[in-house]
Amino acid sequence: MKLKDVIIVSKTTRYEYEKTNHNVSDTELRKILSARGSDFDRLYERYACHKDAMKIILDAFAKNNIYPVVVRAEQLKNHFAGMDIVLSAGGDGTFLQTASKINDATPVLGVNTDPVRSEGHLCNSRIDSFEDDLESMLDDTHKIRPVSRIKTTIHDGSKSFVLDHYALNEVAIAEERFYKSSYYELSIDGNSYEKQKSSGILVCTGSGSTAWFYNEAKLDPADVKTLLLPNLNVSDSMIKSLTDDYNQSHIFSNDSAKMGYLVRAPIDNGIFNVTKRKGTANIIYVKSRGWDSKLIVDSMTRIDFNDGRLAKMEITDDARLMVVGF
Repeated sequence: MKLKDVIIVSKTTRYEYEKTNHNVSDTELRKILSARGSDFDRLYERYACHKDAMKIILDAFAKNNIYPVVVRAEQLKNHFAGMDIVLSAGGDGTFLQTASKINDATPVLGVNTDPVRSEGHLCNSRIDSFEDDLESMLDDTHKIRPVSRIKTTIHDGSKSFVLDHYALNEVAIAEERFYKSSYYELSIDGNSYEKQKSSGILVCTGSGSTAWFYNEAKLDPADVKTLLLPNLNVSDSMIKSLTDDYNQSHIFSNDSAKMGYLVRAPIDNGIFNVTKRKGTANIIYVKSRGWDSKLIVDSMTRIDFNDGRLAKMEITDDARLMVVGF
């Protein structure tokens, strides 16, 4: 793999955010954080950990006469066309921010810089294996796989436009004021629209099926136990096994052409009905009937989604993200 034009998107640690936000010395920042119950030493420790990880990454590149450009996640404004590779250095949040700016075939690699405190589900490299992973890229023993993303087209009267932020995890539709119910019409794979009221809708990719979607859809072992024990003599280990199997069934491959969908806290009262609360689909249409609704992509980009607007969500080849793996 040719690695000449390389850009690294570095996460902004909580320490750096607080330091910039307050524009004070460390001594003053310690006092500010302490007054609200935050631990300055812990924040600084994570900052130092990330700083050490960035040195490891840059030193590994320098050994191969490669000198990447480093930018902060919040500085991202343009797409990365023409780059040989884009590295996301941080955790899943940094990877999502980075991916949101890539709309072409530029390959991206996530490096988890703090695997002790970050799961880094979207990151295919860890700081403790990065030097070996870099060698794999230079030796062409790496892999590049297309990962599915959701393309969202908005129809608004006679106008239509495609959101330039393709969803790597999920698209959420809900009221701005989360305590109010959402009112909309939902169509799955071309079937008739169903008028619904709920706390909103989640539409996810395979990558997102392990995130927000998973936690909304999963069952708690205590609920399964309550359901089964009055009628069956089932052990706690069996209940846990049954619950785990059910919860894992919501997870699907990150290159799947299907999307998962889930109606959150549906209202079913005879006037509004939800015939199927969750499932998978190829194409999803949502027609807004709300007055203060938002459509949110990967918890970052959000647009008004009020009465009359129609959203079409689908997995398309041109929206796929090219991800480096090993």
